[in-house]
Amino acid sequence: MEKTKEVSNTVQGEKGNRAEQLQFLRFICFLMICLLHSSKYCENWVPVGYGAANAVVFFFILSGFTSGYSSYDGKITLSFKNEILFLYGKVKKFYPLYFLTTMYFVIYSGIPNYVTILEFKRISLLLVQLAKNLLLIQSWFSDYYFAFNGVGWFLSTIFFLYFFNLPLKKLFCLIKEKTKNIYIYMLIAIVSFVGVYCYCYFTRNTNIQYMHYAFPISRLFEYIAGMSLGYFIRSISKKITYNNFLFYSILELLMFTFWIYNIFLPMKDWKYNIIHWFIPNCLLICVFALGKGLLSDIFKLKFFLFLGNISFECFLLHKVIIKMYYDSGVEKTGIFGNIFSLLFIIIGTVLLASLIKNKKSNR
Repeated sequence: MEKTKEVSNTVQGEKGNRAEQLQFLRFICFLMICLLHSSKYCENWVPVGYGAANAVVFFFILSGFTSGYSSYDGKITLSFKNEILFLYGKVKKFYPLYFLTTMYFVIYSGIPNYVTILEFKRISLLLVQLAKNLLLIQSWFSDYYFAFNGVGWFLSTIFFLYFFNLPLKKLFCLIKEKTKNIYIYMLIAIVSFVGVYCYCYFTRNTNIQYMHYAFPISRLFEYIAGMSLGYFIRSISKKITYNNFLFYSILELLMFTFWIYNIFLPMKDWKYNIIHWFIPNCLLICVFALGKGLLSDIFKLKFFLFLGNISFECFLLHKVIIKMYYDSGVEKTGIFGNIFSLLFIIIGTVLLASLIKNKKSNR
């Protein structure tokens, strides 16, 4: 019971130790992914593929970062029971909405039609795929991992990474207690970058769309790097005495501009999914985690925090809204018509996500 309380206290403590200004960056990344899935209405100059790939790297690094940053002062006790409780707590947050959106796409999967015409072979294949999705193991298979709610592969992969969360936290806590050398965290992040670079290079002649994107092991280095940087930034944040607002405002603006500009740069195919985005996202997260500039202050405003706080619900819901909008028969038109379509999809997703988030909060 004491161990359970320790895990619970650590989780509760994390809520008050988040760098809130990072939340709106999550929403911006959701928009990048939404644009990819709404590419029918995007202009040719919009690099929707690059933007979405960048956003996915941001999500994996940020997930590790916030976990490390928020648990810096916590006490971690490893046990099988604590691991199960931690995983259950994570899945409990997203699974109900994920289940509903997945079942919504069953309508479009062909299963109802195959049932009516008694195509049992096709039904069985689709049911197997549905089972993979519901069990969160679809990203371990290189075929049809985008089936049903296509963003579900991310949950499958991040669920795998959650298995390493408590062991990594324990390791970083031991480093903090035994060595007192905070630069070891930076070294771990650098080694993680080298690891992901080597992985991508040596698998460059494989199915890189899968091996460098959805395959769970390919994302482990981002998660480790994010968590180590979370510990590093948290350890130095209180020691930084230089608080020049103008300096940090310029730094944030330059970093944010570079992050966006990087989306428009050409690159080799094998660097597309992870390598090209790794360092810019690490730098962006670290700079904004300090929270000392103008953009950080803006992103802490209630409206932007609200958008950041519903970004995960938006992520799970947006394909439902897009599918409904596509089925309404709206065709691609001129630039103003396309802007209207994109705004309709985004605003519809935000409204639905806010309603669901509000219901969760009121429970």
